[in-house]
Amino acid sequence: NSFELAYYRELGNVPYVAISQKKVWSDANHYTMGNPNLKAKVEHNLRMQLMHLQGKLSLTGEVQKTEDDMVYQTFADPSLENVYYVQPRNISGEWAFAFMGTYRSLVASSIWLSADVQAKLRRERQEVSGINYNGWAASSYFGLQAVTAFQRRWSFTLGVSCTPTHREYN
Repeated sequence: NSFELAYYRELGNVPYVAISQKKVWSDANHYTMGNPNLKAKVEHNLRMQLMHLQGKLSLTGEVQKTEDDMVYQTFADPSLENVYYVQPRNISGEWAFAFMGTYRSLVASSIWLSADVQAKLRRERQEVSGINYNGWAASSYFGLQAVTAFQRRWSFTLGVSCTPTHREYN
């Protein structure tokens, strides 16, 4: 049995196109313009993992907080009638909670089969383009992988995944 506890902080980048104030017209009534006040996305992640049966079974819990995520919003141009523009904006922090389970089994001398299940719950509390999002979003994930190892530490992985549900609870 083993237990792991990990924390990481990831700082994203802001693409130049997202901060440039150059207008890029897509047609006579729509353009995109950057936002020089954008902040880089920051993600905090705390992960706890318990491995059992010599690493064959692992249970993982994760808590994540995202700050200054970037979304694109549409606005009416105040100086031009019937003209709209899209501009990136930062949104407030978002919390997510996830639980994952993995089971690995040796099916042949050098082939491992791995099955994954994940459930994720995300708290949404922000306003985007005048619409208030205040609720929870739930999603699930199922995966199956076959991994084989070759000589000299090379390996090959074949995987299939499915995300069958994404629900909004407002």
